[in-house]
Amino acid sequence: MTFFPPDYKPASEQSQQGDKKSGPNPNYFDQGKLVDGEKVVMMICGQYPDHVIAGKSYWTQAKDGERAIHKKFPTHKGLPSDYKSEIQLGFEANKKGVVYGEHKEEDLGYPKTFISFLAYFNKQANVSKYPDLAEKGSFKIVTFDRNDVRESLEDTLSLAETYFAHPTGIYNFKMTLKRKGAGTKTAYTLTPEPQIKTPAAVSKAWMESKDKIWLPALFDQADPFLGKPAEEKQPVCGLPPTKRDDYGADQDIATSATSSEMGDDWS
Repeated sequence: MTFFPPDYKPASEQSQQGDKKSGPNPNYFDQGKLVDGEKVVMMICGQYPDHVIAGKSYWTQAKDGERAIHKKFPTHKGLPSDYKSEIQLGFEANKKGVVYGEHKEEDLGYPKTFISFLAYFNKQANVSKYPDLAEKGSFKIVTFDRNDVRESLEDTLSLAETYFAHPTGIYNFKMTLKRKGAGTKTAYTLTPEPQIKTPAAVSKAWMESKDKIWLPALFDQADPFLGKPAEEKQPVCGLPPTKRDDYGADQDIATSATSSEMGDDWS
């Protein structure tokens, strides 16, 4: 078993632009909602194919009162030929006040290469965005679609003798994601820290939850927290059956917990 899907494209091979929006589901973590100086700590749980997916994604343009949808497509399937008919406007076009429908092709955003995986988040010092973390830790789906963050993850996992998955599927390290700066000057650092022993609370939660979470559902805009279908089917790359996206609530994450404060309290 490996973490990355077999058709995963390393960040070093990519050149991408784009912007994104977020929705209301607290089961998804969006690093874009961290503000300057904030950090979160997480532990990767699971591997491809059930708990890691990768490919291309884009946001649709919200219109007619409908919310924007974050559509994801596996690398080997590629994007639909008509994706430009629904992809959202790019950052510059929105800044200029371009009206969707009156736009030119160059006003559109860009599909982005992504990787989504499952991680366990510790109790956070400030849980205004994720109230479920006030009492105990929680599994959330993390999506990295910035080259710099994906490269950091790739570099960490390339050190296979240091950072690896236990037979349980839980990785032997926690990692701190920190944001610095804002706007076009935003930068992220991803810092791994080996764990001598998997916290008991994480192991218990993982054994209770791992079979109830199936990330390939995101390719169909379905709920990955409903588990793997009894009869697994190939991902559908057309229009989704529901109108839902897969990032966290549209409000700031605020956490002041430091790495030392996290300790082994992963309950």
